[in-house]
Parts: sequence; C-alpha cells; structure tokens
Amino acid sequence: MWRSAVNMMMVAFLWQGAGICLAQTSPATVPAEQIELATLEGQLKDSSRSPKTRTEAAGLLLVQSGPRATEILLASLAAKDDPALQIAVAGAIAAGPAERKEFIEPLWAMLRSGEPLVRGPAAHALARYRGFGVTEKLIALARDRSADAAVRADVVVALSATPDKRTVEAMVGLLDDPATAVRSAAAESLVKLTNIRAFGDDAEQWKQWWRANKDKDRSAWVADLADSLARAKAALEADNARLRDRLTAAMSDLYEATPPAQREALLMGFLKDPMPDARLAGLRLVDRRIASNDPISPEVRSQVRALLADSEGRVRQEAAIQVATLADSQALQALLDRLTMEDSPAVREALLKAVGQLRQGEALPAVLAEIGSRYENVSAAAAAALVRIASKVPLDEMQRREAAEAILLRYDAADPSAAEDTPLREALLSAMGAVGEEPFMPVLQEATKDPSAKVRLAAVASLAQVGKAAAAPTLVAMTSDSDRGVRQAAIAALGTVGGKEQLPVILRLTQPAVEEDAVVRQQAWDATLSVLTSADEDTVFSVAESLAARGDALADRIKILQMLTDRLRVPSRSAAAAGPFKAGSDERLGLVQRRLGAALMQAHRPAEAAVQLGQAYQAYAAQRNAEAPAVWEQWVDALLAADDPACIAAMAGQSDEEAFAAAFRKLLGRLSELRSAEKYPAVVTLATEALERLSNRRSITEAQRKALQRMAEEALARQSALDEQKVSALVLALGGDDESARKAATELQTMSTQAVPPLLAELRKAVTSASANPKVERAIVEILSQISPKFSNYDASASTKAKIELITAWSKLQVSSAPAH
Repeated sequence: MWRSAVNMMMVAFLWQGAGICLAQTSPATVPAEQIELATLEGQLKDSSRSPKTRTEAAGLLLVQSGPRATEILLASLAAKDDPALQIAVAGAIAAGPAERKEFIEPLWAMLRSGEPLVRGPAAHALARYRGFGVTEKLIALARDRSADAAVRADVVVALSATPDKRTVEAMVGLLDDPATAVRSAAAESLVKLTNIRAFGDDAEQWKQWWRANKDKDRSAWVADLADSLARAKAALEADNARLRDRLTAAMSDLYEATPPAQREALLMGFLKDPMPDARLAGLRLVDRRIASNDPISPEVRSQVRALLADSEGRVRQEAAIQVATLADSQALQALLDRLTMEDSPAVREALLKAVGQLRQGEALPAVLAEIGSRYENVSAAAAAALVRIASKVPLDEMQRREAAEAILLRYDAADPSAAEDTPLREALLSAMGAVGEEPFMPVLQEATKDPSAKVRLAAVASLAQVGKAAAAPTLVAMTSDSDRGVRQAAIAALGTVGGKEQLPVILRLTQPAVEEDAVVRQQAWDATLSVLTSADEDTVFSVAESLAARGDALADRIKILQMLTDRLRVPSRSAAAAGPFKAGSDERLGLVQRRLGAALMQAHRPAEAAVQLGQAYQAYAAQRNAEAPAVWEQWVDALLAADDPACIAAMAGQSDEEAFAAAFRKLLGRLSELRSAEKYPAVVTLATEALERLSNRRSITEAQRKALQRMAEEALARQSALDEQKVSALVLALGGDDESARKAATELQTMSTQAVPPLLAELRKAVTSASANPKVERAIVEILSQISPKFSNYDASASTKAKIELITAWSKLQVSSAPAH
C-alpha cells in the first residue's frame, strides 16, 4: 500500500515536470495505473531528460506489476537507435531488487552488439544475476579468446561485482590471456574481489595466493587479509618509496653543497653506487648538468653508457635517454648494442626513443626490425623513431620499400577494436607519412574511418604527405569529421595539397552556417591565405570580390586585399594580366587599393583607409580614369572620418568646384559632429586649417566662412574652459599624497602644451596666495620645464614680484608661439 502511494506521488511529479495537467484528464476514463505507466514511459523515452531521471523512471517501471511495464522495458532494451535509453534500463536492472528472467536475452544482445557504450551497462546488469546460469555464461564469455576483446574486458569488469570462488578462479586464469585489455581488467577485478592491492598485475603472485586460498571459504579470506603478506608488502613498498624520495633529495642537496672541484668525484660515486636509486639520482644529476650546459667529462660519459647494462630496468631506461642526450660519437652504437640483448619491453621502448632522438640513418635496420615487435609499446616507439630518422635522413628506394613492408605487416597485425593498440596504430600511420610510399594510400584512407580520433588525425596528416593531390577527395570528406582536431588537420592538409582548386571547399568552411566551431573556421581562413600566397593575382582578386557581401569575412578580406596590394607594389612583376587586371600595373594597384580602402572604412579604420584611397586616387588620376572623381570623394570621406587635417589640403587641390562644394559641406557636417561629441581640439584644428587654406574659394559663402570662424572660436573657448577645470583639479591633487601627486603630474605632462596656459595661471595663484603651498609651486614648475625647455630659470627663492614678472614673460612667450586661430 505504502509503495503504491509513493509511486503515485512520483508519477504526479513526473507528469507535472512533463508539462501535463492531471486535472485535464478524467480519472473515470483513464485509470490511475495507465496514467502512471504512460508518464513513466514518457520520462524514460524523453531524450531531453537527464540520465538519472530516465534511470529512475526505468526503476519505477521495474516494480510495476502487469505485462505493459515489462513490454516498455523490453522495447527500450531493444532500442538500438537510442543507446542512452538502453543504458538507463540496464542501469535500473543492475540496481533492481529482483532477478527477472525475461531481461536476460535482451541484455545478452546488448552485450554482443557493436555499440561500445551499451556493452558495459549490459554486462553489469547481467552480473547482478545469481541464478539462471548467467554467471557461468559470463565467465565462459570472458574466457572465450575467439570473442571480441573489448566485450570480454567489459564482462571481466562487471564480474568484479560477483564475489564468489568461480569468479576469482576465472580472473586468476585470465591473467595469462593474450589480450592486454582482458589481463588488465582481470587484475583490477581481483583487487576489487579480494581487497588485495599489492599484487597489481603480477600473475605469479596471484596464482600463488589462489593455490593457498582456493580451498578456504570467503570468510576465511577476509580474516586472513589482516595479517597477509600482501598487506605487509604494500606497507613495505610505501615505506621504500618514501625512503627513495628522501634519498634522492638528500643526494641532490649533498651535490649542491659540495665544492665544484669535488662534484665530479661525487657524481661518479653516485653512478657506481650499489643502490639502484642512488644510480638513478646520479643519472638525473647528469641530466641537470646537460640542461645547464655544464661540461660532462669523458669518464662520466663512459659510466652513463655502462649503465645501459645495469641490473635494474629503471636505471637502464634512464641511462638510454641520457646517452642520447649526450649524443657523443659512441652513443648510437652503445644503444644499438644494448637493443640486441635487452629483454625488458619498457627498456626496449626507451632505447628506441633514444635512437630516434639521435636521428641517424645507421640505426634504420634495427628500427625497422623492432617495428615488428609483438609488444605494442616497443613497436610504437620504433615507428616514432623511424619518423624522426626520416625527417633528417632521406630514405633511398630500397629503404622505403623495406620500411613500407615492415609498417604494413605490423599494422595488419594490430587489433582495431583494442584500445591499447590505438597508440601503436597512430604511430604506424605517422610513419607511413614519413616514408611516403604509394601503397599506404588505401590503408590511410581506410584509417580515416577509424573510431579513434587520434588514429583519424594521424591518417589525415599522413595522407597529405603520401597522396599529394590524389588525397584531396578524402581530405574534403574529413573536413566534416566529428572531431575538431581532425577537421582542422584536414583543412590544413587540403590547403597544402589541394591548391586553388580546393579554394571553394575551404572558403565554404569559413562560413558559420557551415562550420560552427570558430577555431576550425579560423583554420579554414589560414588555409585560404596559404593557398592565395602562391595563387595568381586574378585568383586572389576573385576571392576578395567573392567575400564582399559577407560581413563576417571583413577582416580576412582586408588581409587578402593587403596581400594583393603588397604583391602588386613589386615593380618586377609583369604588367600583363587577364581578367580585371588587363590594363597596367598602376591601374591594377589602384583598383585593389580602392577596394582595400573601402573595406577598411567598413571596418571603421579610416586612417588606414585614407592612405590606401589617397594612393588609389593618384593612380586613377594618372590614368585619367573616369572613376577618379569618385575615388577622390572616397579619399576625402576617409580623411574626414579620421579627423585628418590633410583633408583640407586635398580639398584645396580640387579644381572641380562642384566636387569641392560637396566636400566642403561634408566638412561642415563633420565639424558639427565633432562639436556635439565635445572633441574640441579636432574642431579647432580642422576649422582653423580650412579658414587658412579655403577662404578664398568662390564656392564658400560669407555665411560659411563666419560659421567656420564661430566654430573655431567656440571650440577653442570651450576646450580652454575644460582645460582650466581639469588642470585646476590636477594641481589640487599635486598637494596630496605621493601616489595621487604622481598620477596628477603624469596626466598634466600628457596634456603637453594644452596644459600650459592654465598651469601658468595656477602658478600665479600659488605664488600670490597667502596660503601658498611650496610643494605645489615646485611641482608646477617641474611639469612646465618637462613640457618645454623655454620654461626654465625659475628661482623658487626669488621675491614674489620677480616670480610674477617671470610668469608674465612666460605667458607672453606662450601667446606669441601659439598658432593663430
């Protein structure tokens, strides 16, 4: 009874969350049970709901009686097009209170499906079954070496929730499995099942433990764990790790405290110490000396090479890296000699990395041999070494053929479904690009479909190296890959191998409607500019024109037009061209500069636009082009927008009175805008310049001259008033604390000559005031002297009368040197 009430409250809540009002449905026509089922089904199948909500809905359906709830759950488990729905139901079953036989087969189907997302949840749901023979079937599947390794690994992980002897025995046996993923999963599951963490993935220790404990019941295992060897070993290892860290730090401190003349002997002692960790510390000190460009003696070099045969694998690994870093004449042979006898995969990996670091062609046969290693990490390291060698030493035809054969054989042996093989396949695909043989093309094209983005990325990078232009169609397809990095690499490669033929594809990817990711769009712009750098002038111009209607492309259109402008400025280029450039080089340059100037104006960069449009006008005028007046008008518009006084000179040089009159009206309009914006200095400059240079033009009326005069005087008066207010406030701050005084002085200096008249007035006040502040007086004089050398020879100890006379003289000097308005 209580459970039904709780369920109904949950249903009402979910129904309300779905936006449905219970009051709108008649209880007489829709039974409460149907309402509840419909609501839960809606919640379960609603992809917009959170995974937690969908799992809770599935859990409520599991406790419902009647066939309809079961039908909903079974249909959901079979919904291959909605993995999240399958996962929700499997999660509810795994946490459910009872074992329901009808769900076993659908869960098995999910487990065997090709969808990695649903396999794990299905395995965990099946692992909660204790009856119906499910555990035995799961163990059998985990042991089945012909089955998919990823599926088996998922099953092994799920079985860690089944703590009985059958499961433990199976896990111990799987520690010898050939699939790395299965072995790792088995070791992790054993840790969870037994709480023994010290054995890790050591199969022999687990087997020994199992032989000693397989006849005990589970309660005996738990009792034995308290005093087990595993716990003691774990504690000992933790202590040893702490001691090793302390030892390394102490040795480093001792080395630094030792006089330089004695450090060589101390270092050699470390490198020969009986303790492996002391030798490791010595090798790291060698690395520090190399990084500091300290000289390394022949004796130390020899001892580092000798450690390649050390009894401790960790020391051999570190020694390999240091031998390569020292890179003396004996380094490569020492590494290759050790490689022939080394049996540790981890050390072989380090040796191959070191060989690759040296990038010497003599190592190629050994590297190619190691590509075929059965150890994934060793093979990957060999492939990476091949890439580094090939980047420095060009391979001949025979070497490329041998390398291609080794790479293809090992790639075929890698398991595409095994996650642990992903780094190997990535490395082999990169090696294909370095070798560059044509037979790699089908493999690389197939690898672009790989589930791993890293593998696809490596394939794309190598396609451009191997296939050149032939790779373009595949690269085009990869520009729509689900992974951002792959799309970026595909676009970059397409720009390299596709040439201008692929410009339409690349340009399309610069559009937000096509490519949502701004980073990828920027890659497309970069590729576009890269292609245009070597494209002909007509192509560059055509692309720039095609972007004219795209507001989002304005900045890049400016870059393209600037590129073309710079190219056309080179005098050695041929004047003959097709398309829009069929005239001469000057006219071509003028056309492009006109486009560039218009684009810069659109981007609110009028000062830059004025430069381009001024030069464009000169070219148009020299060619007597009919468009010259229109370009002149654009030029003047840009100068006015930039508040550049050069606009007055441009207008003064205009002989067409109609064009001049139109420009003059624009000048008056611009002055009104500046006055409204309280940009008085610009008003004064432009109006004064216009009065001086344009007053004699017959197109200007007397009323317009008076308007100019009035605007100049009014702006000057208003700016002077503003300057006085500002300087007065700043001078007041000069008497404050050091920080406020410093800021005020800096701002007054920035005002330059604009601050001089009000500063002189303030200085007069400071001198004549009964409450004069000597600090302020000194500060004003200092600022004036920094603004101009003519404000010097001020004597702070002079009489007030002498100071007033000097200030008056300075004021007259300032007035006489000020520009006329």
